[in-house]
Amino acid sequence: MVQNVKKTQSITGSHVLLAVMSTILVACGGSSGTETGIGTGVGSEGFLIFDFDNDGIEDSADSDADGDGLEDSNSNDLFIDLDNDGRDDFSFNNLGEAYSGVTGAEGLASVTEFNVCGSVPGTDAFSSTSDWADNCFVERSINAGGIFADSLYAVGIQRILFCSGFGGTAGQSYDDFADGEYGPLSEAALRDFQASTPNALTDDGIVGRDTWAKLQDVLLNTATVQRFTMSISGGNSRDEYSFRSGPCAGIALFYQDIVADGDFEVVGGWRLAKNIPNEFEAVAFSIEPPFSGRLD
Repeated sequence: MVQNVKKTQSITGSHVLLAVMSTILVACGGSSGTETGIGTGVGSEGFLIFDFDNDGIEDSADSDADGDGLEDSNSNDLFIDLDNDGRDDFSFNNLGEAYSGVTGAEGLASVTEFNVCGSVPGTDAFSSTSDWADNCFVERSINAGGIFADSLYAVGIQRILFCSGFGGTAGQSYDDFADGEYGPLSEAALRDFQASTPNALTDDGIVGRDTWAKLQDVLLNTATVQRFTMSISGGNSRDEYSFRSGPCAGIALFYQDIVADGDFEVVGGWRLAKNIPNEFEAVAFSIEPPFSGRLD
């Protein structure tokens, strides 16, 4: 589901990033396959720039064309599908084969192309829409080894909890707490968060549909969270979310893509900002593993 909003005439905020479009022009079909990003017409020849992650760099010249924070040649980048054929562009594995066993427990269903959340409810494994209601459930389980307990999803959950005053120890930084491992301390913090919300949720420590919605509500609360809009290529923009006060004051934590569509803007998916000092870069907010320096 996408959300359309009327375009405004001005760009607000203290950060304005102008991405420089690549001068490399490729004919249709000359990139990684069919056009999957935002194509920008160039001249009268009918050339297109293929830019899957909308960072202003043509895919064939972009070392991280899918924008997940890992170089596409890195063996830790398990799934790159710029041509939308359902298979990794390098290994030709489908999503299930690429992330086989990502749920980390015997007896749990594997992630597949058609079952993107494995054993748990949810249909959006990469936070590709504006609404988190369909994100995969996240759960710590001592016996099963956890359901997406080690993931970039967990990083986002931990950031909201820590920056809202739940969890953490004296002197601990947001990036120390938000390490992507949803363990006992993170679960305890989530239980406190669930019990504290208006119309309190069941404090079961599971990030399900209702808890996802409450976590997102924190980011959308303009009294405690500020949003800056940054300009990127093709008339598109990206909203940056940071807390106004507390241990994470002024730190970019999340990004949301805003895509130009005629007289409207399509409010789209969410990403995680990398840790300081690289917070103006982003990685997927997803079921993917958080390791191998992806946030640094």
